[in-house]
Order: sequence, then structure tokens, then C-alpha cells
Amino acid sequence: MLQLSDRLQRIVTCISDGESVVDVGTDHGMVPIALYQNNNMIRTILTDVNQGPLQKARENILRYAPSMAMDLRQGNGLAPIKPGEVDVAVIAGMGGRLIETILSDQPVIANSLKKFILQPRNGQDKLRMFLERQGYPVKDEFLVREGNFLCEIIVAVTNAATRRVTYKDPIDYEISPLLFQKNDPLLPEFLEKKLAIETEILGEIVSHGNPGSEIRFESAKKRIKELERLQKLI
Repeated sequence: MLQLSDRLQRIVTCISDGESVVDVGTDHGMVPIALYQNNNMIRTILTDVNQGPLQKARENILRYAPSMAMDLRQGNGLAPIKPGEVDVAVIAGMGGRLIETILSDQPVIANSLKKFILQPRNGQDKLRMFLERQGYPVKDEFLVREGNFLCEIIVAVTNAATRRVTYKDPIDYEISPLLFQKNDPLLPEFLEKKLAIETEILGEIVSHGNPGSEIRFESAKKRIKELERLQKLI
């Protein structure tokens, strides 16, 4: 049986029985294989811009799920699939800007999907802004530990009537209000890590002052104050 990291396992649990899936940038094909092992009725398409990861995914399928139907397609982003071909797109382990580009480059295909499961490595705030502009409401969010990092998983849908979160302040795009609503168990550590980074930046500014440092100093102080305010909401 395939053993997944907590990050990939959480992504798998975001997919409901009967939903067909495209795993964009599939890498080693772990998510589709796990879906097959959990429910062999789920249809999955594995895509990647490079042939190497698709070959590795093929090898893993033969190793862990030899009876699984292989639908491996080489191409960029959502381009290898047709509108309405699947219900869900998994786009994980990429920068937020790249995820935004993947969704915006193929708007017809993106709009034909029902759900996106996104796991940006960075640029989470800009990605949430993009989803809001496009009318893709965020339905759920999770924090998951992977090594020394805390990963953010964003579940968005294309049904604009499904609205779960309202962003009132700029920092809400960086730290989702949904994490507070559901009392995510990793939220205290998540905030503490961000606060430690800002405190370190503030210390460096004080130690190595240079032209323009006053503006950076005030910005860091303001951000620390915002993070401390959020800590009190837990």
C-alpha cells in the first residue's frame, strides 16, 4: 500500500467519492495512485509539462496499482484536458503565481471544473486575491505539516454562490479567516512562525540601519502588531 505524506494525504481527503480528477504537474503520480487504491471507480488524468515525471508516474502505477488505467498526458497546465472532462483539478507544490497562470491561461477549461484543490508553496495571498477576482470562492482551507514547514491547502469551487469567507483586511488574504473559523490546530504555530520572521527582520533593521530603513522599520512594527492581534483571536 502506498504511504503518503500528510500533505498529500490531506489533498486526497479533499476529493469526494465519484469525483473525476486531473492531477496537474503530477510529478510521481502519488495522489492519483492513492485515489485509485481508496476507490478504484474514480477516474484520474495525470498531466505534466515534462516527460520525465510522467515516466516516473507510470513506473509507480505499475508498482503500486498495476490494474489502474493509465491516462498520462504531456502538456502545460490544464491544456491537456477538454472542458467538462473532469470535476476536480489538483494543482499542488507550485508557486502561487504559477497556479494563477495555470488557471487563467485556460479559462474555459477552468470554468468547466467544479473544484480546485490548490497547495501553493508561496504567494498564497496573491492567489486568494486572484480566486476572489475570478469568482472562485474558497470553500475550505487546511494547514498541514511537512517536515519543518507548514503547508496551506486551499479548496476553491467555481460555483460563485458557495461563499464561505470574507476578506476584511489585507492580512486576511495571507492568513485565511477560515483557519480561525475552524480553529485549525496548527494555526497557533503558523502565526508564531510568521511573528518570529518579522521579529528577526525588525532586529536586523535595528542592527544594520541604512537609508530607507525607517520605512521598513515602521512596516515591520505594523506587521508584528497585526500578527499579535490575530494571536489573540485564537
